[in-house]
Amino acid sequence: MASHGIDGDKKDEDFMAATRLKSFKKAYEVTSLTMRDISKMMKVFGNESPTDKLSDITLEGQTGGRGSIFHQMSGMSEAMEAFVEEAGSLKWMPPQSGVDTLENDCTCEISALIVFMQTLDNKMHLILHELLKGY
Repeated sequence: MASHGIDGDKKDEDFMAATRLKSFKKAYEVTSLTMRDISKMMKVFGNESPTDKLSDITLEGQTGGRGSIFHQMSGMSEAMEAFVEEAGSLKWMPPQSGVDTLENDCTCEISALIVFMQTLDNKMHLILHELLKGY
């Protein structure tokens, strides 16, 4: 989230502090693993992979094929729950007085980050589901 809604502007300090939390790093890791797994599965369809079978693909989330995808789904839920708990326990900067925008409300920023991460995770798993149907 760019500060003051300007693309490329420096990021808001509260937002950056939230992304440095240990619990957020776990959510980031799960998201990265899921993205890599999608990429691997898509390569099979584009004949860019040395394998033609889903069972031959080693997914990064866990070993054991399809189980890894579902393990990652629960991993994101756990990570986001931990993030909400950790973020909620911290003292954040109060909104600047006289400023009437949501970007200066830390609770709103954290909520927006959570919604974004959950939406991204849901969309990635819809893609994975469709890819699995294609096999």
